[in-house]
Formats: sequence, C-alpha cells, structure tokens
Amino acid sequence: MTASSGRAEEGFALDMDEYYLSLGRFVDRFSDAEDRIFIAVSVLSRMTFETCQALLSGMRMKQGVSNIRRVHEARGKPTPPRLDEVLAHATAITTFRDHLLHSGARNYGFAIESSNRLRAHTNRSLKEVPVSPELLDRITADLDTIVAALDIFTLQQSFPDVDFAKESANQNHAVYLASLAPWRCKPGELDPKAQSSHPTTRPQKRPRQASPK
Repeated sequence: MTASSGRAEEGFALDMDEYYLSLGRFVDRFSDAEDRIFIAVSVLSRMTFETCQALLSGMRMKQGVSNIRRVHEARGKPTPPRLDEVLAHATAITTFRDHLLHSGARNYGFAIESSNRLRAHTNRSLKEVPVSPELLDRITADLDTIVAALDIFTLQQSFPDVDFAKESANQNHAVYLASLAPWRCKPGELDPKAQSSHPTTRPQKRPRQASPK
C-alpha cells in the first residue's frame, strides 16, 4: 500500500465517520418527533393516554400525521396552516428516512448516495438521493422545529386560553419561537423519486448504432 493510497483510505473512513455521526443524530431526533406525534394524537383525540397506549402503540409517523388530519376533518375544521405545513414536512422527512434506512448509502469517493438500484426492477421503481453529513444535520434541525411545533400544538390543545406567543418570560415562549423556525431543507431534497436521475449512479445511454443500409 502506498502512502497516497493510505491517505485516501483514511479520508474515506473520516468522511464516513462524519456521515454516521450525523445519521445517528438524525435517527435519534426522528424518534423524538414520532413520540410527539403520538402525544399530539392522544391529546387531540381526547382519549386517555392509557387508551392511546392500548390502541395506538404501533402507530408510526405517517399514520399519526393522517390521524391528526382526519380528526380535524371529522370535526369540520381545517388543519391550522402552520400545523399543516409541519405535518407535510414531517411526511417528507419520513419518506426520506424510510428510503435511507432500507436502501443504505454508498460512498463513491466524490459523493454519498442512497439508492435502491440493486432491487429496482424497472426505471420507474428506481429511487436514489444524494446524502451528506450536512444534509442530515439540516434535516435534524428541521426535526427540532417539528418537535417544538408539536409541543406547542399539544399545549394549545390542553390550554386553549393561553397565548404562548406573548408569554415572553415563560419557557414555553422559547419553544413557541423554535416552532416557527424556517425549514432548512426543501421537499425536493428529501424525495428519492425526484432525485432518480442523480449523476453518481446514472447509467450512460448507449449510442445508437447506425441502421444497416
């Protein structure tokens, strides 16, 4: 092994170590957001917490988002605009998370990509998306915002007469401000299908052969 190849392998390991640290933070924060979805459904549905534990223990993020929307619809009320935005972003992150955890990621030396190319039976089923420690950190920051927004939503359901926007001396006011943070990721960055022509693994088209005369 040459000194240059040794440095290349070391750089590869360092890059992936950073990736795995960011991945761990992302997965950990996602579980926090999923817990908040469970609490929000419990409070919104007006079931006791024990009843929710008995009936909804297997509920995951997308089902929880659907349940929140369905309760608002059943009561003839629109989902509040900010909550609607939060739920949509949580769904986009969940789609990204499911793809990444099921498909894994590969380091191509100049980019890291998550792809289901090995198992995709048609081009239409191909899903791939570029990932990086920086992207995962931005998604984790967005999960911080989602957690704060769901905390405020739950508090508003429990204490409808409290204006958390004006409680400047209250700890909940800081959570309220955190719940309004702008998104760090655009939905297109989180959609594997939208990224399926990413150049890191896209096969080159074969040149057409001239037709025999």
